[in-house]
Amino acid sequence: MKNTDISTDRIEDAIAELDDGFSISELAAKLDNRSQALRDRLFRLLDGDERFFSDGDRYFRREKFLARYQFAVTPDDWEFTNRILVPGHRFSPYLPAEVFPSEAEILWQGKALERREVTAPLGHLFHYHLLLGSEGIFEHLAAEHPANAGLLRHADTNAQVTLSVYDLSSVLPADPELGDALIFTVEDYSQGRLSLEYRDAARRSDADRKAWVAAADRAVTRVIDRFGEYPDVPEQLTWAVFFGQKELKNAAASWDEYLRLTKTIYVSADRDHALLAKIAADTESQNAEPTPEEVEQLLSISDTPLRDPAKLAASLNSSLSPIEIDSFILDACYARELDFSDLFRRLFGAGLFSDGDDPRKAALLNYLEERAEHFQENYNRADDEIKAELRAMILEGVQRRCDYLSEIADSGTDLELHRENIAKISAFSRQLEMILKQLNDPAFVPDETGLQNLNDTAEKLLDALDELFSQR
Repeated sequence: MKNTDISTDRIEDAIAELDDGFSISELAAKLDNRSQALRDRLFRLLDGDERFFSDGDRYFRREKFLARYQFAVTPDDWEFTNRILVPGHRFSPYLPAEVFPSEAEILWQGKALERREVTAPLGHLFHYHLLLGSEGIFEHLAAEHPANAGLLRHADTNAQVTLSVYDLSSVLPADPELGDALIFTVEDYSQGRLSLEYRDAARRSDADRKAWVAAADRAVTRVIDRFGEYPDVPEQLTWAVFFGQKELKNAAASWDEYLRLTKTIYVSADRDHALLAKIAADTESQNAEPTPEEVEQLLSISDTPLRDPAKLAASLNSSLSPIEIDSFILDACYARELDFSDLFRRLFGAGLFSDGDDPRKAALLNYLEERAEHFQENYNRADDEIKAELRAMILEGVQRRCDYLSEIADSGTDLELHRENIAKISAFSRQLEMILKQLNDPAFVPDETGLQNLNDTAEKLLDALDELFSQR
């Protein structure tokens, strides 16, 4: 049987029949086809599938690994005083991206906790969202409440932000103390259902906390070594939870405590996107939590350094990533559309060229022009031709996403209606971006079967996105 004769549905059925921790070889045997072409296809399908972890040549279902997983959250003074929990980044390593943090159901003594709204300056609330990654924070906050929609265009530390938070009135003792922890158990991964117990500081071991931080250092370092700079922070943390195995399952410390205690890892803001990075061996010890100045760099869109194309694009109301920008330039090269003013208008609209002295626009235009010249001078039409049609198909979906998000920002409608959609769109877009990254690599020249596999995956993701775009 040919590799191309095996449908995606049949592959899914075979996966469902396998025990957790299966290998590519076991899956190929289940499909009664041990050809290298099929094995390569299965690797591409599974490697980009966010339902699975992988270690060596074995794949593990995230839902099964995280079932009944326990983790700690340590509220701060402000949360204890107001008897609330800000969800922020606290749940992101343990739940799928499709579950919006403040939509998780938290059970306390069998009953779901109530939610209520709070409003405070962005500078005060930012640290609760630090581990969502700087690119995801503003989409997250805009989806939280219609009052936050302006953050998609401009944000500063004094901007007022309205959040949905969990009411801890029934959970907290009369005088909670710093160091008290909320211990969560994942009851239903896909539905975002968690149960909760309270653990005071006296019942928490300092030795266990230090051991947890050391184990988290090892796990995060392994994530960085394996994936480099590609994953965003929530995905880095999810993989760290997997790599940490039993050492991180005892809920001895929270990720907030980790940021304060680690001497190995810090939140880097110097790249195309914020991410967890290793502190260089010759660097003086530093705290992983950013300084006030670094917070400004992470959260300020309009004042971001002009060398950062992703944040420059965001400051001009565009959700395009550097990989997507490169893809549009390569698409123009293939179409022989060498007037890059037209390309710029395609990416950012005619408003990019409106009157007014805006250093962001000038910097972005310079970046795009330099990037376009680079691709034009090095473009290999013979090798790129086989990939161009698939790239163009994905970029049509990227344009529809940009239009959808712009319409939401401009409409003034209740963003509560779009919250779940935006989270799902972000997850699907990340998977499509992984395909674009492959297509943009000049060393990647797929055969017909490999290209068809990528095409099938992209079509499924684009169909899922179109269904979300239709829900306006």
